[in-house]
Amino acid sequence: MKFNACLKEICDIVGIPKNKPLVTHLARKTFATTIALTNGMNIGVLSKILGHNSIKVTLDSYGTIIDELMLRSVKEQKDKLSSKKGSAKESEFLVENSDQEHLIKMNLKNQIKTNWFYESGSQL
Repeated sequence: MKFNACLKEICDIVGIPKNKPLVTHLARKTFATTIALTNGMNIGVLSKILGHNSIKVTLDSYGTIIDELMLRSVKEQKDKLSSKKGSAKESEFLVENSDQEHLIKMNLKNQIKTNWFYESGSQL
C-alpha cells in the first residue's frame, strides 16, 4: 500500500494525469502482456510467475491478449507464405481467414493440455 502511495507522489511530481494511475498492479499487467506474452512466454510459466492458483485464472485474465497474439502470428505466417511466390506446394500451406479462428482454438486447447500435463506432475 505504501509503495502505491509513493508511486502516486511520483506521478504528481512528473505530471502523469490522475486518470492514469500508476500502481504496482499496472506494472504486473504490463509485464504479463508486453514483456512475457508478446515475446512468446508459455502461459503455464507466466501463470506460475504471477502466482496464480491455476492456468485458468491466467487465461481468464489475459485471454484477449492471447487471442490477439495468435491472430497476429497466423497473419504473419500467412504473409510470409504468400510472399514466397513459387511452387504449388507452398500455396497449399496458406491459411484462409475463415480458418484462423479454428487454428486459434486448436492452439489454445493444445497449450492448455500441455500446461495441464506439466502442472499434474506427469512424466514422459
